[in-house]
Amino acid sequence: MTHHMLSGLDLSWTKELQHCFLIRDPAQVVNSYTNSRGVCSAQDIGIQRQFELYQDITRLSGQDIPIIDSNDVLRSPEKVLKLLCEKVDVAFMSTMLKWPKGSRTSDGVWAKHWYENVDNSEGFASFSAKDLQLNDEQLSVVHHVQPFYDQLYKKRIGA
Repeated sequence: MTHHMLSGLDLSWTKELQHCFLIRDPAQVVNSYTNSRGVCSAQDIGIQRQFELYQDITRLSGQDIPIIDSNDVLRSPEKVLKLLCEKVDVAFMSTMLKWPKGSRTSDGVWAKHWYENVDNSEGFASFSAKDLQLNDEQLSVVHHVQPFYDQLYKKRIGA
């Protein structure tokens, strides 16, 4: 959650970590967030901050940090996860594609607010394009963050 990674925060502790970034279409993020929370701002959804963190951590670590897009994962989970595993030097296992229904202790404090669909699933849902009906306020947020998402999207793997 990028809003916990405040601007100006010392990120030197991230230098030796292995990184990857998961991105999601801003319109989908805004729709999901406002369905849950009512309203949102550009800061709430964190896409601009995610872009800044990507730049900062890339500079600090010297890594070619892999980026995956949530829609690509849904379109082809095995392909994208195999590519990601290869990039971060982790062995791919088919068990990464399935999980038991229910919550997990590792889900953390936000699970009850955001993970209902995951808790009720046993694997990745199939991709389906949704016709989102966003109001002017929501569209304003999307337009504000779209350029940051677009820059990350161009660098994604698994396209």
